[in-house]
Amino acid sequence: MASQLSYRSHRSRATVVPEGRFRARPRTGPETICTPLVSSLAPTSDPNKMNMAPSAMVTALLLLLVGWPARAEPGNGGPQPLVSIPKSTYAAGEAVFFWVGVQSETPLTRETYEPCRIEVIGSHGSPRVTCLEMPVDGDTSHGWRGGDGLQPEESLPGTYSVRVTCHGKTAAAGFQIEPTSIVRELEARFDCHRGCGGDPTDTTISLMVVNHSDQGIVVSRPGAMMGYGVGFQAEWQHPPGSCWASLPAEALGLKTQSAGDVVVDTMTRESLPHVAHFELRPGESRVQSFCLASARPSCEGFAWPPPTARISTTLQVLVGPAGGPLSHLGTLRIPVAGTCEAR
Repeated sequence: MASQLSYRSHRSRATVVPEGRFRARPRTGPETICTPLVSSLAPTSDPNKMNMAPSAMVTALLLLLVGWPARAEPGNGGPQPLVSIPKSTYAAGEAVFFWVGVQSETPLTRETYEPCRIEVIGSHGSPRVTCLEMPVDGDTSHGWRGGDGLQPEESLPGTYSVRVTCHGKTAAAGFQIEPTSIVRELEARFDCHRGCGGDPTDTTISLMVVNHSDQGIVVSRPGAMMGYGVGFQAEWQHPPGSCWASLPAEALGLKTQSAGDVVVDTMTRESLPHVAHFELRPGESRVQSFCLASARPSCEGFAWPPPTARISTTLQVLVGPAGGPLSHLGTLRIPVAGTCEAR
C-alpha cells in the first residue's frame, strides 16, 4: 500500500488516539535487566513515518485490566506479564497489532515494579527488544495493557513470537505474516489544498482510498471506532510550541457517541452494524474531506494556521466475502499519514 503512517506504529500509530502513555524510566547499574535495543527489522528513514518507539513510549490505548486473561506461567499473585495477539495471521505490509501488559493481584508501585522486557523475534534480523514501563496516568495499581506491534515496513513474511518477561515470569504468543500482495493493492493517502468550507485561509484535507485488488473491500470510516480517529500534529518555531489533537467526530461527518451506543475497537463482520464504513468494489475509489480548522480549538494560543500539519489515521479493512480466499486474514490495519503545508 502506498500509504504511510505512523502505531505506535502504533507506536507510530498517530492513528490511535492516546488515552494513556507509557513513559520510559531510566534504569542504571547492575540491576538493569531491560535495555531498549534499536529495531533491526527494516528501520525507516522516511520523515513521513513516525519512528518506532520503545514500548515504553507507545501512544496506544491504555485500558485498565478487567477480565483480560493472563498468559504467563502460574505465579504467587504478584505481577504477571501478559501478551495477547488478536489474530494468528497477518498480511505482508500490514500494521501488526497486539496487546502487552501486566496484571497483579497485589498492588503495584513504581518502586516495586520491574519493567518488563518485550522481545519480538522474527525470521529476519535480530530480535527487537523494548521495555514496558508503567504508564504515566490512570490507575495502574493492579495492571494495565497497551498496544504494540510492527510497522508496515517491518511486516515481512515469516513466523514471529512475542515474549514479555519480568518478575521472573514470561508470557509468550506467536503469529504468522503471510506473503500476500493484498496490502500493496490497496492505496490510501491524504491530499491537501487551499480553501475549505468557503474560507480561503483554511485547508481542505482529503483522504483518498483506492481498491486496486480483484476483491471487494469494506473500509472503516476514520473516527468510527474507539482509538481510530484522525490525529493532528503541528509545531511552531516562533514562539516554539507544539499541539497534538484528535479531530472531533462532527468534523469527520460522524455523530458524537452517546452512553447507549455500542463501542468497538475492531471492525469485524459481526460488528459491522455498529461501525460506520463504506464498501469499494474492484477498481473503485472514495474521497472523504474535512477542514484543518476543525483542529484549531485544541490549539488555542498558537498562531493559525500552523506552518505545517501532520495528519494520520489507521483504516481497518475487510477483504472479500466471508469464507473467501482472504477471509482468514481477518481485519487488516492500514496506517495512513501525510503532511500539509498550511501556509
